[in-house]
Amino acid sequence: MQSPLSVNEKMFLAQFQVISQIGKTNEGVIVGRCADYVLKDIPGVTNVFIHAEVEDRKKRAIEKYGEDPAKIDDIIATYDKARQNYYNYHTCQKWEITGTTTCRSTAAISQKRIGRTYR
Repeated sequence: MQSPLSVNEKMFLAQFQVISQIGKTNEGVIVGRCADYVLKDIPGVTNVFIHAEVEDRKKRAIEKYGEDPAKIDDIIATYDKARQNYYNYHTCQKWEITGTTTCRSTAAISQKRIGRTYR
């Protein structure tokens, strides 16, 4: 008998369990994967939304990842839509920054420093 869950749903449930276990130890940094939703009922959790300005994202995608400058707007829009859809589907909530989330821009601080700050 085939499972009623898709591979994507099974993967999400496995990630949910791992993120929950990490959250209960109070030691860990989790990037994405709906972690704010998974950890919402655990006291003392800090949610940090790390973002970059669109022009910075374009520059990084072209210079670091070799993306085609002529297609970069569509590429970024596609990734953003996929992130939004993933979050909305798995949490049944709208992907948005809430008042309980700290926001940090990579324009003001490097990615490495952000990682060290919230480790």
